Amino acid sequence: MPTDTPDDVLPWLSRDFRPADGPALYQLWQDALAARGQALAELDTQTFCHRLGEDWVRVMCAPDGVLLGFGAIALPGQITWLVTAAGYERRGIATTLLADLDFLAGAMGATRIVADVPAAAEGFFIRRGFSGRGRMEKRLS
Repeated sequence: MPTDTPDDVLPWLSRDFRPADGPALYQLWQDALAARGQALAELDTQTFCHRLGEDWVRVMCAPDGVLLGFGAIALPGQITWLVTAAGYERRGIATTLLADLDFLAGAMGATRIVADVPAAAEGFFIRRGFSGRGRMEKRLS
């Protein structure tokens, strides 16, 4: 994966999802929602893990293995998840995960990637080449 980075560039790296990550990612997601003042999702751990298993998922880890974020894409180009752990925002985690998803979509032949984006995150996606509102799109080269 092109966004795996040496520790001297970022203190973490991205890797593929492992089924054992599921419960920790569920908790990371719930904690991120709570930290942003959003209602906790009415999705149980088992259903969450099953949904992750349907997509191609990348996770961001600290050197000690602690999970810091995750992103998922339903091929050929629908981003289904992009979550950063509470307290780790604005450190390049979501940017790196989005680059991973962009690469995966292109490698699988997608010509565009699409994400359903909350209003608070639209600026993040616009700065990374997406257009639109709500349902945002980026053409792949």
